[in-house]
Amino acid sequence: MMDNLTPKQKAFADEYLINGLNARQAYLSVYKGVKSVNGADASSSALLSNPKVKDYIAQKQALTAKKYDITRDYITAEYLSLIDSAKKEGLDGQGNLKDRANWAKALGQLSKLLGLDEPEKIQHSGEINIGLSVPGLDNAPQIEDIDDLEDDE
Repeated sequence: MMDNLTPKQKAFADEYLINGLNARQAYLSVYKGVKSVNGADASSSALLSNPKVKDYIAQKQALTAKKYDITRDYITAEYLSLIDSAKKEGLDGQGNLKDRANWAKALGQLSKLLGLDEPEKIQHSGEINIGLSVPGLDNAPQIEDIDDLEDDE
């Protein structure tokens, strides 16, 4: 765990995780002298943007996810299972799922609580190759690098 947080930063992060990711409430719980909700919102947002606080929260979420063996695949499988079950058992008279909003909300909250709602990061080399064929230019000289172009002025 990150031990280089201040005691209040750690308390804020822990409260944020405990209370269901309510940053304002976590800030108001830890920083007792704050009187402005707008001030609490701004300050809590700044804390959540702090790399040390973000890392601490991510590490705690990862530990919890590992402890309960909850992964993106698990969340997806459960979601699909609920929808399948609802299709079989929970249709209203018009063929709509009766309680899909509550199921989706519960899984969404669980995903968010465990930090599984963030998009997966994919590394890319930055190189993009585009093949282009223009009629009449098939025999044109090939340009290998933009730096090879010269200004004819």
